[in-house]
Amino acid sequence: MTLASATVLGAGQAALSFCKALRRSGWRVVVIWGPPSRNEEGVAAVQAMEEVGVEVHALRRLVAPTVPVWFTLRAIAKANRPDVVIGVMQRDRAIAMALSHSLGVPGVVAAQNQHIFWGSPLISWGKRMIYTFAVRNWASLVVCTSERVRDEIESFGVSRERTTILPNGISPAPRPSLSTTERDALRAELGAGPESTLLLNVGRLDPQKGQDILVEAFATCARTRRHLRLALIGGISGGAAKNRTVAFDAMLRNRVDRLGVGDQVKFVGWRSDVWRLLAVADGYVHASRWEGFSFAMLEAMAASLPVVITDCSGTPEGFIECDHGWIAPAGDADALAGAIAHLADLTPDARSRMGEAGRHLVEERYESDLIGNRFADLVGRLVKGHHS
Repeated sequence: MTLASATVLGAGQAALSFCKALRRSGWRVVVIWGPPSRNEEGVAAVQAMEEVGVEVHALRRLVAPTVPVWFTLRAIAKANRPDVVIGVMQRDRAIAMALSHSLGVPGVVAAQNQHIFWGSPLISWGKRMIYTFAVRNWASLVVCTSERVRDEIESFGVSRERTTILPNGISPAPRPSLSTTERDALRAELGAGPESTLLLNVGRLDPQKGQDILVEAFATCARTRRHLRLALIGGISGGAAKNRTVAFDAMLRNRVDRLGVGDQVKFVGWRSDVWRLLAVADGYVHASRWEGFSFAMLEAMAASLPVVITDCSGTPEGFIECDHGWIAPAGDADALAGAIAHLADLTPDARSRMGEAGRHLVEERYESDLIGNRFADLVGRLVKGHHS
């Protein structure tokens, strides 16, 4: 299994779930990945993989298909004689599929997100061509997190018969037991008092995540709801995306000031205790422009929070509007404002009922062991068919 970056978030979280399930099914799993965006994240990722019995190989670089990268990767693979190669991140899938082709074994793409090929027009075109060629010609199976992702994969020339849909899954954490003092202190850190209605958004500050649309929508609601508060949990990314996210962060802060909601919006930064923050919030808003299938949305629902989400991934299976939350068109600030208003105006009892319905949905359909077992079954059937 390849990952362009050592991480416990997003694609790394999905990869860990897959690895656990594969290990439960008796597979030996070897993960080859590139450097983490933050050192502490890399340490956590290695520890999590090793705890479930996964062998980890770290490379200085995994993305660029240069000669040294290719020969190092192929040498590791040949020494381990894999039955299947799985590419998880967009940046490493092409080289993973080339590796599966060279070894004569099935290649699986775990398509976690919708596709963006960053760079100048020429670089973006080149990346798209390489990716399209590799996935179209060498992927035996593409596992897509949503119908939107599946549509994109098919646009690269992959036949529908080689695709399947498998959403992300999580392990719902036990509800933390917090005293009133602890709860009030955490809410104060997030800019909210005991009587405020506190909404959370979790994710790196990035145009993809749509926080600019979110603050516009929030400001519309907050002008007539002075009790409303919004906490943005996340910060800027490192690596190639750093310049873009630094500029976005600055723009976002300026927009909050311009809209006159600086006293109602809190930039919290990266936090390792998101589960505790979700426990003291009153609702969650997911404003992404595009997404494969959001872990943050699932974690908020598992924390028994009513949610407002965009339709960037379509409608999650089992999600019923007004029962679990509201769905707004991606990129539409006015529609998002209307959905936030519905959430903000719920009574405490109604919020509680909606939150419990969301947690039940996650436990029933999106539990990580359930999703991981389905992935392991797909891989097992593919390899068996290859050998028969």
